[in-house]
Amino acid sequence: MPARDSPTGDPTDRPASEQPASGGPTSNAPDPREPSQDSSPSDELLPTPWPADIAVRRDQWQTGQLLPRPVLSWVGAAGADPITGAPPGDTDAYDWEPIANPDLSTPFGMVVSQTCDIPATGPGKRHPFVDISPLYRRNDLDYGQRKGIRQFKTNHLVALTRPPEDGFWIVDLRLTMPASKALLAAHQPLPAFADPQDVLNLTEALARKRRRPALRDVLSEALPRSLDDYASEVSRGARVCSSNRRVGLVLGDLIELLERVLAAVQDRSRPV
Repeated sequence: MPARDSPTGDPTDRPASEQPASGGPTSNAPDPREPSQDSSPSDELLPTPWPADIAVRRDQWQTGQLLPRPVLSWVGAAGADPITGAPPGDTDAYDWEPIANPDLSTPFGMVVSQTCDIPATGPGKRHPFVDISPLYRRNDLDYGQRKGIRQFKTNHLVALTRPPEDGFWIVDLRLTMPASKALLAAHQPLPAFADPQDVLNLTEALARKRRRPALRDVLSEALPRSLDDYASEVSRGARVCSSNRRVGLVLGDLIELLERVLAAVQDRSRPV
């Protein structure tokens, strides 16, 4: 019996018995060269089941703990990297070239994944990797710079309160590297913070770095500087102004400041 036409005009909309054989010109068989759309690469990398001996040792780990000697790694374009200065690698045929530079290794790395994503139970059993950020000893920083980091004024740096060695140690959140959880099983965790509140401060710094809104420079940099300058001026003049006078100055100057900010934003929004 001849194959009847599909109501939609699409030959793949016919009954299965009338479909062409697999591999024919209209076959819907997946191309083995293309990545599967039904599962994530992370799912394909998950062990089933998790090795018991690795799981026990990995469950000792928590956010903010340290492991030794991570090697900084990232991916880049094929050829020499004009941003990082990394030389060309062995593969020049495609982008996303893996780069690992042993010369850029640091004494310690910090686990910055959430604690619930680390073990082999609960949400962690769906995560084959943990995120690692590098640590640095910065004894060259003066008192003011160290104080600013401890007060979280630099949003990508967090000071350790229980460093692994003498000196002023910081974790740099500008770089996070995925690492197999098997790496955790090969090491014992080292503490980095003296108090649970310090770990909460780390997680808040991580969250703040990712959730902050994308603002124009005039709002994210110029406005805070202007407010700081204004607060200093008000503080210096507070002793010679009455309370009512100070309220008037604050409101008037704040309105003027906001008008300037809006004018700057509008000016930058105009097409060139």
